[in-house]
Amino acid sequence: IHAEVTLPDGLPGTGADGFAVHPALLDAALQTAGLREDAGTAEPADGVPLPFSWQRVAIGTSDAPVLRVRLRPDGPDTVAARITDPSGRTVATVGALTLRTASPAALRVSSGSVFHVGWTPVTAGSGPRPVTRWGLLGPRDERLLPAAFAAGHLSATPDATLLICPPSTGTGTAAGAAGATGDDTARDADPEAAHRVVSEVLARLQAHLADDSTARTPLVVLTRGATGPRSGRPQSADLGAAAVWGLLRAAQLEHPGRFVLLDTEEPDPDGLGDALAELLATGEPQAALRGGVLYAPRLMRPSAATATVTAAATMAPASAAATGSDGPFGPSEGTVLL
Repeated sequence: IHAEVTLPDGLPGTGADGFAVHPALLDAALQTAGLREDAGTAEPADGVPLPFSWQRVAIGTSDAPVLRVRLRPDGPDTVAARITDPSGRTVATVGALTLRTASPAALRVSSGSVFHVGWTPVTAGSGPRPVTRWGLLGPRDERLLPAAFAAGHLSATPDATLLICPPSTGTGTAAGAAGATGDDTARDADPEAAHRVVSEVLARLQAHLADDSTARTPLVVLTRGATGPRSGRPQSADLGAAAVWGLLRAAQLEHPGRFVLLDTEEPDPDGLGDALAELLATGEPQAALRGGVLYAPRLMRPSAATATVTAAATMAPASAAATGSDGPFGPSEGTVLL
């Protein structure tokens, strides 16, 4: 089989894009394996031949938008491939490429092993809420913790402590900053701002852990736009808040029971106090508050029933960390994490 494949107009080429060979070109070249004589009689419902096993592969570099491929059958489901640029220079060779047919029926059978992170409503039951007094670690941010909440719930002798993760989008960051409207959906993600937010939160976590008097006081970290189920309100993901969730997951592994994560929407001074108390009563280490309802992440199989509570932003997996003072949250290790 001899074929010539070309990148569509407007599609970025290789060069500075970091590809040795553009993946779209390579994919198109290998799709010609479907033109084999024995494959020509297969029905579409029978499936599509896909690369399964590679042997004796050598690849060079080419920024040419056109490649030529020569496929030679080497068995019932195996081909050898030689790919060149228009000048005849070899770009890639495959000694033996074994194909396997993927059919819709086979994919349906294997779908039971596919999982994703979904969000399930959680409640703490009807018992009393043990936490009614809250402390505040660091400044208060009007966008996440309104003044009305602070006036009614903060105490000098708290049952639990709040740490506000300031949004890495928007302009105001100080407590009670003028003009903080909470509408950051149009802001572009700023990596430098996200880095500053993570650095600030990390410093406060380390200070909290270094204070032995806080050992029995849970710390709840409030974020907005980090992750969580979709809701009817348009809200963009916050890069800094998402990074803080990854940071806190590692902290939860190192210090079980010390930290709790809660992602929120627009600030609700009337319902936030009850939601925070209920969150601690559930014992969930991570949750999202949407429309006054607490959702906790769960591993589940994809289905239409769970699509409505699928996370808008993919949750980064927690990194395994060794317990003890030599973890990334030890004072001498903080800069390593960054």
